[in-house]
Amino acid sequence: MDVRRALEEIDQRAGAGRWEELLEFARSFCADHSGEMVARRIALVDLRGYVEHLEVAAERSARLARVGQAQAVCFQYDPRDRWRGLFVACRSYAPRSAGDDRWLRDWTQVVRGPTLPAFAELYLPDYRSAPQAAGRMVYLVARTVESLARATRRWPQELPLCAGFPDQVLVTRVREPGAAGRPGHQHRALPGPAA
Repeated sequence: MDVRRALEEIDQRAGAGRWEELLEFARSFCADHSGEMVARRIALVDLRGYVEHLEVAAERSARLARVGQAQAVCFQYDPRDRWRGLFVACRSYAPRSAGDDRWLRDWTQVVRGPTLPAFAELYLPDYRSAPQAAGRMVYLVARTVESLARATRRWPQELPLCAGFPDQVLVTRVREPGAAGRPGHQHRALPGPAA
């Protein structure tokens, strides 16, 4: 399985709110491609402080998005810049089923999110061609997306929330109102604090 297909698997599990399954899939992918030691190193990164900072930035972003009548918010994180995060409010939105994320280009405002240097140190840039780097990338993305879900438990139900990194083909839908089989897209409860 290549990185693109693995990211699609993450998107599907995120869309269904199957967080434990998402993390298990990504950890297994990482262990298979990058080795058990790398998977363990990524699993041991403590994300509690990161989630707390995400929560503060997400609440501010949701408030500004409502005032500015944004149609969606995308959390963008940059692996090459200390895993720096930005919440970007967008004027338009297309659901996952459209298969087109050009709506991300039409943004109105940005709220700075936290950095995550520990993930940036584990990231390898050639994830599209090197299996070792691919395993790392998939697990780092999964833990980032799951952390965002934890931080946005009180996210406005009607406002889509996505996450992605530069060059990602389709962003991950973390919260998507009225998605098939998920009235109002109520995610299952996430267990305990992020570790």
